[in-house]
Amino acid sequence: MSRLIFNSVLLLFCFVCSSGAALDDYLPAQQPLLDQAEQKAVYDILTAVNPDVDWSYAFSTDLCTAGPHGIICEIDAEDPSKAHVVELNLGYVSDYSNNPPCSPTNASFSPALTRLPYLSKLFVYRCFVSASTSLPDYLWSLGPQLQELVLQSNPALSGSLPPDFGTILGLRRLIIAGTSISGEIPAAIGKLRSLQQLDFSGNTLKGTVPSAIGELKELVVLDLSQNALVGSIPGELGPLLKLTKLDLSCNYLSGEIPSSMGSLRSLELLDLSDNSLSGGIPLFLGGLRRLKNLHLRSNPFKGTLPDIWNQLQGLVGLDLSRTGLMGPIPVSMGSLKEISYLSLDQNNLSGAIPQALAELPSVNHIDLSHNRLSGQVPFSKVMLRRLGERLRLKGNDELCMDPQTVVSFSEKIGISICESSSSSASVELWETRDSSAGNRVCDRFGHAGVFLSAIIFPLLYFH
Repeated sequence: MSRLIFNSVLLLFCFVCSSGAALDDYLPAQQPLLDQAEQKAVYDILTAVNPDVDWSYAFSTDLCTAGPHGIICEIDAEDPSKAHVVELNLGYVSDYSNNPPCSPTNASFSPALTRLPYLSKLFVYRCFVSASTSLPDYLWSLGPQLQELVLQSNPALSGSLPPDFGTILGLRRLIIAGTSISGEIPAAIGKLRSLQQLDFSGNTLKGTVPSAIGELKELVVLDLSQNALVGSIPGELGPLLKLTKLDLSCNYLSGEIPSSMGSLRSLELLDLSDNSLSGGIPLFLGGLRRLKNLHLRSNPFKGTLPDIWNQLQGLVGLDLSRTGLMGPIPVSMGSLKEISYLSLDQNNLSGAIPQALAELPSVNHIDLSHNRLSGQVPFSKVMLRRLGERLRLKGNDELCMDPQTVVSFSEKIGISICESSSSSASVELWETRDSSAGNRVCDRFGHAGVFLSAIIFPLLYFH
């Protein structure tokens, strides 16, 4: 009997297929899930960011079941027959995140954003790139359910941060980066107690780093780089025990690195480059044993290189160039077995290059150029061939090379042959000049390998 039913169903299916009708034509129609007021609000928002597209025609059915990529809905917990828009991702990122594209010349915000009462994430990427657009006040009234506000790489977006943050006090992620936002960071930032990521990088913010940031105990990522901030680094940052990334680079900060930062034992990246910090490189940095990247370049620290490197064996990147350092390179730098990038150039370091540096197993880039180093270079032929022009020794007049180690002309190493050789010839130098040496070197979207931190870095921590 069951076999007869199966054959009958199969015969009916074949008849439907042969007649050219879709199987869906014989199934009950899918009822719209999205509330029509929310559907209309989404159409208005999409039309504002790209009026060249007829969104209601292109996506005429329910936006939750057949909407464009980037619109995310969730079923109502109390009524499973309904759904609500909980995420809006606007602006084309890639083929893997092909969100609704914005008009390159005619994009704008829409107050219809306030008509999405369940919205928990608003992501806007490169929507405002030419025509100047002001940051609207109603963004700060999107409600306590909003957890992520990300305005990334919108250079034509102007205005200032609000004196308070209205109803969005439940934010876990606040990113306004790569814009023309100006003014000061308000002390009210300390009210966003749930923040895990705060990124105001690549703007034109001025004033000081507010001590109120120290109240954000859940903070994992703090990035205020590439602004015009002045004053000292507040000691109140010390209690942010969950911080894994702290980037204050490319500002005009002065004074010493506060000792309270020795408490940041979870830090993996510390970047204070391109400021006016002084007072030497503090010994307490040796206690930050989870550090993978330490970038302090272009600060007038002066003093000597501290002997802390036995404690920082997990370092992958270290940049202390243009910091006024003098004296010898500590032998303990040979403990950096994971180091890939080491830059100590344009200082006043003296003495011999420690043999331990020639035995670093993972290093791919060493820059010791423009110092006062002397003696015989300890690097082997194997290491010279491996590093190639990523080994930079130019500008150390007292350095020389063992004639037995000199490699072929195509693998030039950049210094003369030691005087013990019968030959007075020298090996031609690589001309790896930094035309910006001594100047402020801050590109718009960061450095040290950081790319779209708003998209990539937080994924490791944000749940």
